[in-house]
Amino acid sequence: MDIRQYAVRLRHDSGTWTVVTAATGANEAVRAVLLMEGAPARSVLWVAEQPVCEFCDQPATRRVRESREYVCRACARSQTDGPVREYVTPLAVTQWPRVSVS
Repeated sequence: MDIRQYAVRLRHDSGTWTVVTAATGANEAVRAVLLMEGAPARSVLWVAEQPVCEFCDQPATRRVRESREYVCRACARSQTDGPVREYVTPLAVTQWPRVSVS
C-alpha cells in the first residue's frame, strides 16, 4: 500500500482553501476531505498529488529552475555546486501536478 500526499482545493461560502492530506489515492483523499469539511462534491476545484524526486524515492519539495525537474531537499543540495537558491525554487502546493478523480 502506497500512501501519498494530496492537495484538495475547495470552494466554500467564505472563499477557497487547500487541504493537504495523506491517502492511498486521489479518490480517497477527496472523500476524506469532503467528509471532514461536510462539503458537497461540487465544491472541489482541483486535486493535486505531491510529486516524487526524480533522483530518489522521496517526496519532492523543490523544483530545478532550468530543467523544471522535481527534486527533494537532499538531492537539490547534492546536484548543485553553488548556492542552492540559484538553481532550485521551493515547490508550492499549487505547482503539484493535477490528478483526475472519478
